[in-house]
Amino acid sequence: MLSSTKHLRAILLGLVSLLFGLFLAAFLISVLFVLSKFEGTAHGEIPKGENACALVFGSAIKKTGEPGPAIVRRVAAAVDLYEEGNVGTLIMSGGRGKGISMSEAAVMGSVARDAGVEAGDIVLEEKATSTLENIKFAQGAIRSQCTFVLGVSDRYHLARIELLAWRLDVPLRTYSAGGPENPLLEMKDIVREAMAIVYYLPFLIWSF
Repeated sequence: MLSSTKHLRAILLGLVSLLFGLFLAAFLISVLFVLSKFEGTAHGEIPKGENACALVFGSAIKKTGEPGPAIVRRVAAAVDLYEEGNVGTLIMSGGRGKGISMSEAAVMGSVARDAGVEAGDIVLEEKATSTLENIKFAQGAIRSQCTFVLGVSDRYHLARIELLAWRLDVPLRTYSAGGPENPLLEMKDIVREAMAIVYYLPFLIWSF
């Protein structure tokens, strides 16, 4: 009986070790993938045209309704694309956080208008609460208005956007809005993104 118990414990320990090893390998590969997508699409690869769109991914806003630093970066990058003639429509995607009266999309739209973007060139998607939903809920606007789409977000976020867009069969390229000035803060974001990719792995491979 004692021998059987030891044998069972050895098997369980082996399984736990195997699962931990697989998780660690998946996490490290995800970190490298996140880092490999930092640059996004280069300006020279963007076809100019009125039917090109930027899908701007939402981020946290302050309790006062003011944009957080990530929103400021992302909208600024999208506005630059708009002013340079690379995109003609900005799709702002992001819902309402707990205790916040305005949606992330509405705040981003306001920032873009203040920067000179025509109100008619801004589309608001105000239901999304995750990156997956950002892409899923923006599909209608993308398919009806866009021949080319750039997903605009912080550089640490681009890898997950590409993977989820591929899984949802949404033709999307990514464009980097830069990242936090604090390297420790960005390192935390990279770890979070790698964990999110590992979390989404079952969804990403489900169809195979």
